[in-house]
Amino acid sequence: LNKRKGNRQVCGNHRGISLLKIAGKIFARILLTRLSGHIEQGLLPESQCGFRQHRGTTDMIFAALQLREKCQEMRTHLYTTFEDLTR
Repeated sequence: LNKRKGNRQVCGNHRGISLLKIAGKIFARILLTRLSGHIEQGLLPESQCGFRQHRGTTDMIFAALQLREKCQEMRTHLYTTFEDLTR
């Protein structure tokens, strides 16, 4: 592809293209499609949300708020842990 600088006839004024990103995206899409069927058949518990279709993190936030309110009504302790598993 031409860098839009200088003479188009000179090879140094062009840049190469890489299909690795595209190939990676295609592979990820194929893998996701194949695994989604298995995941939706009940391999993961209902509490696994945020990355699954029709199960968002807002649903889990709502459930946590409901649980907190119930514990306050019943005057019991509620202990929660939130972990960020990113690098």
